Amino acid sequence: MPRQRGRTVGNNSKVPEKSPEVSDEEDKYESSSEQITTIKFDPKDFADNLVQALSSPPVIQALQSIFEPFISEMKKDINELKSNLDNKENEICNLKQQVEDLMQERRNLTLKIDGLKELPSEESNGVRSAVSCFVSETLNVPIESSDLDTCFRVGAKQAMAKPRRIILTLFSKEIKDRILRERFKLKNIMSADPVYINADLIPKRQEIFKTARQHVKDKQLFRTWIQQGQVMIKDKPDSDPVAVRSLSALNNIVTSNMK
Repeated sequence: MPRQRGRTVGNNSKVPEKSPEVSDEEDKYESSSEQITTIKFDPKDFADNLVQALSSPPVIQALQSIFEPFISEMKKDINELKSNLDNKENEICNLKQQVEDLMQERRNLTLKIDGLKELPSEESNGVRSAVSCFVSETLNVPIESSDLDTCFRVGAKQAMAKPRRIILTLFSKEIKDRILRERFKLKNIMSADPVYINADLIPKRQEIFKTARQHVKDKQLFRTWIQQGQVMIKDKPDSDPVAVRSLSALNNIVTSNMK
């Protein structure tokens, strides 16, 4: 067996010498490592090159073909969600209107009287007699105390204060409607000490009616009135009556007339 050549290390042991082929490979490796360490990564250049590559028509077309089915499915889901949301909003709106109608229905036989003087006889005979006499004699609508379900003044009596409001509920819708029709006589009869009779509306409809009356005063509407608890308007003398359920709907009508 041939003796391996090498150099002597401590303890007289010899380390084999490297062959020329191994030395060449090590030199190449060291040279490559030096080149790799000198390469610098530029994020901006990388981003620019990536954008340029992705902007090419073949890449765009390929990406569209990949994502188009997913996008179409997502659009379908979005449209379905929008449709469901619209349906739910309509359902909520209808439920709110039903609740408003139920709340108003409880007040449809109730009237409010403001400005009617408080008489000493009310303490003994009650408010019923004072109201029945006033309505029968002033409005020429004959009613009896027995026609009133409830009738009372609101709040505590105070000296030198204006008359307290009267809340009265009738048994008959016909009598209530007749009182409302005849109440306009009060404008000429009670000019010095005005008395006002109005339907008892829920706060939302009261606000709508107040705004509608202001539009009538400003000549932006022809007429407004209350019918079965609904705020009715006519924007022109020859137009059909319209029930208004919101301030936005009222404002839309007024705005369209101003164009």
